Amino acid sequence: MKARSFDSDSEGSFDAKVEEIDEDVLWNMTLDMVFALKHVHDSGFVHLDIKPSNFFVCESGTVKLGDFGMAQELSNLDNVDHEDIEGDCIYLAPEMLDFTSRPSLKASFKSDIFSLGATILEIATGVSLPKNGPVWQKLREGNI
Repeated sequence: MKARSFDSDSEGSFDAKVEEIDEDVLWNMTLDMVFALKHVHDSGFVHLDIKPSNFFVCESGTVKLGDFGMAQELSNLDNVDHEDIEGDCIYLAPEMLDFTSRPSLKASFKSDIFSLGATILEIATGVSLPKNGPVWQKLREGNI
């Protein structure tokens, strides 16, 4: 199965490339990603920046979630200015793109789950998701 994988370069960042990945390996990676996000949510936080480059594959094959720079306590979202939430528009949930309302009414665990779904879709299919346009809009409307 072709999938998007991430290799560490000499500077420690991760570059995507499409290659063959065993389906069982892909399922295990997906489970690690889901459990990592569940742990964040069970701890009372919303990550707000779920995307492929924030998942890291250890030498053992275990996938870890990183980059908590935008993470917020769910109980603190009332005090967060929406302008402070600047995730990657490719992976942002539709409710995060509505700048007319307060983030406390919009940002939630569901926002991270949408972003995780977009991340898994991109990794599993090997297709780069669009930054804008009709396909981008369809994804936010649930039309895959």
